[in-house]
Amino acid sequence: MPDERKGQPGSCCRDSVCAAGLLTFETMKSVGLSAFFLLFALGQSTTTSVPSYKGSMRLPLDLVTSDGIQLSQGLYDLEVKPESTDYILIFSRAGQTKARVHSIPADDPAAASAHLPVVGTHYLRSTADPLLTAQERQSSKTGRSQYEEEDRDWKAALRTYKSSDGRTVFFVFQSRGASRQWRRVNFRLTVWRETTASQGDR
Repeated sequence: MPDERKGQPGSCCRDSVCAAGLLTFETMKSVGLSAFFLLFALGQSTTTSVPSYKGSMRLPLDLVTSDGIQLSQGLYDLEVKPESTDYILIFSRAGQTKARVHSIPADDPAAASAHLPVVGTHYLRSTADPLLTAQERQSSKTGRSQYEEEDRDWKAALRTYKSSDGRTVFFVFQSRGASRQWRRVNFRLTVWRETTASQGDR
């Protein structure tokens, strides 16, 4: 039997419109799925934050940052965190930020020449590691000191060195990456000679 659609006006046009509509639907479907996966990946990347490193340190001398912020000697909460293309060293007290110090170039010759220790090595805790409870921190199974008792794989340390002329203090942050290679970041502060800090803030 001959095809009755042949020769009917508009049959080819209707077939073309249907094919074009189907193609447009498939294209939009493909684009929609791609956009969904892209948004999902972006959401995952924003929720996965880069860890920072925290600890505390008692400064034995008065310091001043490059932008003129004075840090009197005493106990501070410290945090080293990546920001943009460099690192930031944050000094805090009682939950309030006192100073933010940007890192200096790794090849700074002054940092390489500083070799007089100011305080001992301070190990920093990564914010990606779980924080022990007060009971877990106080318990001891062997009678050793808490530092020796802790079974922790420290991945970051902060050391401080004074320049030979005694005018500059460098905070040297070292962190171990996934490939077990150590990254070194330096921060520079100046010794504050004119001590005007009140005794109650020490």
